[in-house]
Amino acid sequence: MTTLLRAVAFGIGAALAASCATTPAPSSGRSEGLLTLAPSQTSPVEGESLRVRFDGVQNDSRCPADAACIQAGEAVVGITVVAADGGRQSYELHTTGATSVVHAGVTIALEGLEPRPVSSRPIRPADYRLTLRVRR
Repeated sequence: MTTLLRAVAFGIGAALAASCATTPAPSSGRSEGLLTLAPSQTSPVEGESLRVRFDGVQNDSRCPADAACIQAGEAVVGITVVAADGGRQSYELHTTGATSVVHAGVTIALEGLEPRPVSSRPIRPADYRLTLRVRR
């Protein structure tokens, strides 16, 4: 492979690896419309009569942080929105594509999912942290 082709391949690999990144999650709690949740954790939505539960990660094929990938991959998370009357609606959010849903006029968007995968070890389900941005 020529030096030019190697440089182009490296540049493409670096760009794809960067596209695997998710927005870092804040350290904890709610801030400026952000919710950070552990699996099975529920949090009220400030100013709304809704609660959001992080049901868990259904699939995580994101590019490991220590690898150069041809495709970025994606993660799929499950959330449940619980209304004041007890009504529930489940949704899937993706790190690419369908990254938000609208429920009762409230937009719930996936802002980040941590930790990022690494090739040397699997992520334990309990270690995930989901950051959502919630706005009317």
